[in-house]
Amino acid sequence: MRLVVAFVLCAACKLEPDTVECGDGFTCPSGTACLAEPLDGVHCVSLLCGNGVIDPGEACDGDVETGCVDLGLPFDAGRPACTNRCTLDLSTCEQFGFRSLFEGTERVGKFCAYEATPGDVVAHWFQGDRLWELRGGTATELAALGVPPRDLACLPGKIAAVTRDALATYRDGAWKLHDVRFADGTTPHWQAITESDDEFTAVGWASLIASGYGGIMVAGDGDGWNVEQENAAILTVVGARGGTRIAGNEHGLLYKRDANGAWPLLSNMTPFVSTIGALCVVAIDDVLASSTSQLMRWLPNTWASQPATPGPIAATAQGTVFVAGNDGTLGHRDRYVWDRAAGLGLLDDIWVSSSGALHASRASELLRADALWLDLPTRATSHARHASQRVSHPERDAEHRRR
Repeated sequence: MRLVVAFVLCAACKLEPDTVECGDGFTCPSGTACLAEPLDGVHCVSLLCGNGVIDPGEACDGDVETGCVDLGLPFDAGRPACTNRCTLDLSTCEQFGFRSLFEGTERVGKFCAYEATPGDVVAHWFQGDRLWELRGGTATELAALGVPPRDLACLPGKIAAVTRDALATYRDGAWKLHDVRFADGTTPHWQAITESDDEFTAVGWASLIASGYGGIMVAGDGDGWNVEQENAAILTVVGARGGTRIAGNEHGLLYKRDANGAWPLLSNMTPFVSTIGALCVVAIDDVLASSTSQLMRWLPNTWASQPATPGPIAATAQGTVFVAGNDGTLGHRDRYVWDRAAGLGLLDDIWVSSSGALHASRASELLRADALWLDLPTRATSHARHASQRVSHPERDAEHRRR
C-alpha cells in the first residue's frame, strides 16, 4: 500500500519547472514572459516587472532615484535609467578623471585662472609665499610676495592678492603694494578678492577708532583702487559676474552693489546659515552661497536650499555650476538640475573655463578634467527615456490583471 501512494504522488508532480516557449527553440522559465526586441534579441522578463516594486531578480522597476556613483560600479557621474526588462541602462553613466597639471611640495590651496585664447588656460597659485604660473602646460615659479596670501584673483596680464594687511598686484615680474585705507586712516584686514570683466573687487574689515568694527569694499583695475563702500558689517567673502558685485560676511549678511555704486543690504541669511564660506554670482538673479552645512540659492526675495553638499563654487557664463563638496563629492547643476560625482577626494578650490574644462586644487596638486557632464542627459531626459522604453507586453499585462 505504501508503494501505491508513493507512485501516485510522483505522478502528480513535475521534476522540471514550467517553461514558456518563445519560438525558435528559445524558452523562458516559469514566472516570466518572452520579450523580443528588434536590436537585442529575445529576453525573459519577470511578470512582475512594471508593478513599480523591485522584486527578486529585478535591478529596478520604475524611475531610478540613485545616481551612477551610488551603484558600487566605477562611474563618476550620470544617472541610470530603468529598461522595460527591469534592468539598469547605464548608457548615461560616465567615467572621467582629473589629470595632474602640477604637483609641488606645499599645499596649492586657492588659485585663479583665465583663458588667454579659447582652450588655452593660464593659471596662477601660491606655494607658500611664492607665486606660480601654468602657461602652455609648463609651470614656472614667479616672484615671492613675502607672506602667503589669503586670496588671489587674476585677469590677463594682472594678478591681485590680499594678505591680512596688504592689497598687492603682480605685473611685469614684480609685486606692488597698494595703500588703501578707511576714511579715518585705519588699514583694513583684507579677507577676499575676486575678478570680473576687467576689474578686481576686494573686501576687508577693521576695528575703527570712532565707530567700532567696519567693513570696506574696493574695486579697481589693479593700478588704481576706488573705495566703494564703508559700513558697519565685517566683510569676509565677495562674488562677481559682469557688473554684479555681492559681498557678505560670516554672520550671513549679503550686500549687493546697485547701479549707483551704493551697497544696500541684499539679504540676511542668519536663519539659514551660521557662516558663509563661499559665494558665487552665477547671474544677476542667481547667487549661490555655501555655509559649513548647506548650499543655498538666492531667488527673488528668498533663499532656497540646494541638493548639493556645500563647498567652493565655480560657474560658467552659461550658468553651469560646480560645487566641490566638503564630503568629497562634486556637485553639478545644469539648467537648475543637480547631479553629483564621488571619489574625487576633498578639493580646496575649483574653477571652470568657458569651454567646460574644470580645474581644481587638491593638496599640493593642480588638476584638470575636460568637459564634465556637458554631454550627459539631464535627470528629466533620463526619466523620459525610461518612459519611452516601458512598452506594453500583452501576456505580462494580462497576468497583472489576473493578479
